[in-house]
Amino acid sequence: MSQTDEPTKVHRPKLVPPLVSAMDVSPANRPRAHFDDSIGFAITETARQRAPTRSSEWRHRVGFAGEVAAASYFGVRANWEITDDYVGDDGCDFIYDDARVEVKTTTSEQDLELVVPADRVDDADYFVLAKCSSPKELVHLVGWVSRPELKMFGYRFDGKIRVEAEYLNPFEPLELFPDRIRDIQSV
Repeated sequence: MSQTDEPTKVHRPKLVPPLVSAMDVSPANRPRAHFDDSIGFAITETARQRAPTRSSEWRHRVGFAGEVAAASYFGVRANWEITDDYVGDDGCDFIYDDARVEVKTTTSEQDLELVVPADRVDDADYFVLAKCSSPKELVHLVGWVSRPELKMFGYRFDGKIRVEAEYLNPFEPLELFPDRIRDIQSV
């Protein structure tokens, strides 16, 4: 008879999800940012110029669409700056009421999980999870977590902190249409 190993344990305390979590909110009631052709083009061009390689362009486009959606939700301008060194931002995507906000965007509906590298946790005060399957058309804002809450999750073997949607705080529902996004983002 062979002996089985003990299951690997994740080193983090038993966490309690918020009373109402992002998973409790129907996708139809999540904030949505609708993009038209001009916004989609601006996002595509900015991502293309930011991407260090052609193969990373899609990832940059999806990520920047999430940043534009979240910044528009809060009524602030996203960081449209292009740098020559492709280093990216300094760990936060925009500032709202003196708080640094970092947006992480996923394309997966099944794996709604906020993933933050452990060495980037102190770069922002709040972390937002966005879901985007079409960066030229639509982004959903799934939920958010504060830095102190994020730190309670501890990092996993891959050096990243992963927070499932059931532990994220939900956003208030809001429809952001292209005219409003264009006004906020000045595109």
